[in-house]
Order: sequence, then structure tokens, then C-alpha cells
Amino acid sequence: MVNVSEMKPQGEFADLPIVNAAKYPVSLKIEKVKQIKFTTGLKAGKEGLVVEGADEKAEVWSYFPNKTSIGTICDMFGDETDKWIGKFISFEIAKVNIKGKGLTPAVFVKKKE
Repeated sequence: MVNVSEMKPQGEFADLPIVNAAKYPVSLKIEKVKQIKFTTGLKAGKEGLVVEGADEKAEVWSYFPNKTSIGTICDMFGDETDKWIGKFISFEIAKVNIKGKGLTPAVFVKKKE
């Protein structure tokens, strides 16, 4: 179990990187959430989460939500990741300015209406 409010996330965490919308699931049933520490690349030494689950076709996915998406999931299901298991999240694509590279498509967790 991870309590997100006790994490010290630093910097950005990649959602699904530059995306082709057709490649990624519309929704995901959360099966497992793990806290990780990146060991390589620009995020080396930073903490993050990996959310694992199955889509509507029962294909298994690993999703590395950014801070915005982690906040959205916490708003929907609470800070304790054990409470996320069995819940569904949906995705949306938004263009965001990533480190001066201009507007780049990225995947975010969609807020429930």
C-alpha cells in the first residue's frame, strides 16, 4: 500500500509519452499500484507510481501517471492506493507545453463527471 500524501514526488512524471491516441486504452481497471524510484534518465532518483491493469480487451498495461493524473486519481478514490484496486480510470489526450518543446500530446486521467 502506498499513501500518496506521504510521497515526495519531484518534477514531472511521464504519462504515456508522445501519443498516438489509437494505441492506448480508453479505460483501465486498476489491478496493482506500486511506488517506484527511477534509476535512469532525466527522472533518476525521483519517486513515482506505476499503475497496472487491464483494458476493455483484457490487455495488460503499465501506466506511469504524472502528478496531475495522480492528483485526479486521489480526488476520485482517496490517497491510499489499496482503495484504487478494482476501480476504473479513463484517459484523455491534452496538448501540454513540455520543457519548451511546444505543445505536445500527452495522456492524462480523465476526471469523472
